[in-house]
Amino acid sequence: MEIATVFGKGPKTEVTASLAIKDFIDVMESSKPGKCYETDEFMVKETLMCLLVYPNGYSEEYRGWVGVYVKNRSQAEVIDKLKGQFITDVKTSQIDSKEETFPAGQAWGFDRYLSHEDANEHYKEKDFVLKVKVEMEGEVVKIVGENKETRKRKFISQEVSENAYKRMAWTNFVLEFEGEELACHRLILAGASPVLAAMLEPASQHREAEEGRAVIQLPAAVGRAFVRYIYLEEIEEVILKEEVVAFLELGEKYQVEKLKELAEVKMLQLLEKENMVKFLMAGDMFRAARIKAAALKLAKINLAWLRGEGREELRKLSQDLFIELL
Repeated sequence: MEIATVFGKGPKTEVTASLAIKDFIDVMESSKPGKCYETDEFMVKETLMCLLVYPNGYSEEYRGWVGVYVKNRSQAEVIDKLKGQFITDVKTSQIDSKEETFPAGQAWGFDRYLSHEDANEHYKEKDFVLKVKVEMEGEVVKIVGENKETRKRKFISQEVSENAYKRMAWTNFVLEFEGEELACHRLILAGASPVLAAMLEPASQHREAEEGRAVIQLPAAVGRAFVRYIYLEEIEEVILKEEVVAFLELGEKYQVEKLKELAEVKMLQLLEKENMVKFLMAGDMFRAARIKAAALKLAKINLAWLRGEGREELRKLSQDLFIELL
C-alpha cells in the first residue's frame, strides 16, 4: 500500500470594489486638500480594506491632483504583496507595492493619479467612477480527496450548464415574455430559483407545472437575458443598464439573490437626480434596502428641485414614501 500526500496552491483571491462621485467637477473644485471620500469596508481573504479618493490631493503638496488609494483597515499586517489595478474610464494603473507585506493601517496608491486638467476634460457630463481590483496569491494547502472531488463536481456542473444553454436540447419547460417563448430545462430553473422550484414541483398542482410554461410580464429582451443569466450567470452590460429595474424585480420575485444584488449595485452606480424617484419606488417595492436608502437620501438633497421642476416625479410617490421623504 502506498500513501501519498500532495500539496497544491489554491487560486488567488480577486476582489473588486468601486466608488462613484457625482458632480465630480464641483466636488473636486470645492474640496480642500485632505478631504477624503471612502468606500465601505470590503474583505480580501481575512483582511478588511477600503478604497479612498482625495478629489484635491492628500495634502497641500498635491493640490490640483486626484489621489487614489487602497487601505488596510484591519488590525493585522498582511503577509502578502499587494497587487491589482486602479481603473477609471480615463486610465488604468497597476498596483504593485514591491513590499512583501501590507502593514495594518497603511494605504497604498497614487498621489497624482489624475490631474484636475484631465478630470475637467473627461468628467463634465459623467460621474467619476473608480474601481479597484485587489489580488492576493492563493495559499499552499494540503489537497484531500473530498475537497478535490468537490471542486471537480463543481467544475463539471458548470460545464453541463454551459452545454445545456448552447444546445438547448431536450427542453421541457417554456418561459414566455411578451409572447416570445424561451425553451428551458425544469431542473436548471429549479436549481436557480426556489420560487421556480416550488412552482415546478409535480405535486404542487400549480398551473405552470401542468402546462409546462410560465408567462412573465416583462420585455422579451429581459427574458432572454434572464434565461442566459440562469444558465451562465452572465448578463450583458447594455441590457443590464437599460432594464436594471426589471432585473431587480426578477431577482426579488424569483429569489435569485445574486441577480438581485447585481441589479442593486448597478442601480447605485446609475443613481442620479433624474432617476432617483424611479429607483426609490423600485427599492421600496422589491425590498432593496441599499438603493432605497441611497435614492431617498438623494431625493431629500434635491427636494427643492422635486417641488419645482421635478414635481411630476414627486406625484408618483406613494403616501408612505412621500412621508419618508419629508
